[in-house]
Amino acid sequence: MMVDSGPLITDAWVTGYDAINHRVYVILHDGQQLPVPVRVLMNGPADLYAVNQVEMPKPGTKVAVAFINHDLRNGILLGSFFATGANTITSDSTQPFLNFFAHWTGNFEYMDQIGQTVNWYPDGTYIQVAQDVSALPTLYQNTLDSEGNQQRVAVTPASRVATAPSPGFKIFINHSSGTTVTIDNTGNVIIGLNGGATFQLDNDSDSLALVSKLLNAFNNHTHSSVEPGGGASGPPYAPWQVSDIESALAKTSS
Repeated sequence: MMVDSGPLITDAWVTGYDAINHRVYVILHDGQQLPVPVRVLMNGPADLYAVNQVEMPKPGTKVAVAFINHDLRNGILLGSFFATGANTITSDSTQPFLNFFAHWTGNFEYMDQIGQTVNWYPDGTYIQVAQDVSALPTLYQNTLDSEGNQQRVAVTPASRVATAPSPGFKIFINHSSGTTVTIDNTGNVIIGLNGGATFQLDNDSDSLALVSKLLNAFNNHTHSSVEPGGGASGPPYAPWQVSDIESALAKTSS
């Protein structure tokens, strides 16, 4: 006997979440509010070892829902879609194969059709791999004017961020050897060597002076009275003092 008979596929609006089970509550096109949440279809594996979990659609999002055997207790959210011409699709007619994954925080991953990529974070940090890294690619969204006509508008990454995180993000790399690299909130670079010594490069004049001396010494290193077969050579062209190194290294302990 058919129980809670409903349509096979219908459109609906998201009204809430069952986040632990990755399900959403929906209200159907005819206004019927389902008493149980529908499952979100995984685009990929869904077992005890692997899963392709993405963020769930926000309340108010238009979605397509299917009901197995027309049973309203057994709904599956097939996907989301734009209800009008107003949307955040950033492609234009010259880039039909663009990949753009945008998060509600403002974070986005972008890849064009020749493989150039940008990973952008809501504090303004980004990683770009491209032929030209002097500027970020232009992002677009579509709006509707007063007469309902679609208008394509350029937007900046920062304009997509409702609230920028403060302080900004740190970047941390941890190698299996124990060596770490950190870029802190202020741009300082801290390198930890295999659980041992720690070095910091920052805007401090002593640290920058040490780096400058080292580079100058190696780049301009000359010798005098070098004899065939090995002979005593002169001192480096630009010698540095032990006190210079000690002063800078004293700032690296943490």
